[in-house]
Amino acid sequence: MNSKLKETVFISSADAMSYYVLTFEESPTPNIAFSKYTELAAFLRESDLCFFPGNFQLAFYDAPWRPLPHRYEVWIPLAKTCGNDVMMGLLRYFTL
Repeated sequence: MNSKLKETVFISSADAMSYYVLTFEESPTPNIAFSKYTELAAFLRESDLCFFPGNFQLAFYDAPWRPLPHRYEVWIPLAKTCGNDVMMGLLRYFTL
């Protein structure tokens, strides 16, 4: 192995993450994606479930050339504790 490569390659690990997931079939334009995020976030708040506010990911499962419907998901990371931080207040402001 190249000595320079040995110096720059390292192994990194992270704890496993758990996510709350909402599946949908609409094309995930920015507006649709954000509306699905706010829908899932509202459900989580109403259910007193802890999550990281303002943080979400989109998952795509079907190639664009495949016949419709396509499956999409919005993922919100689960949090171990709930908190009333500034981001939570901002999200409530924008989703009410």
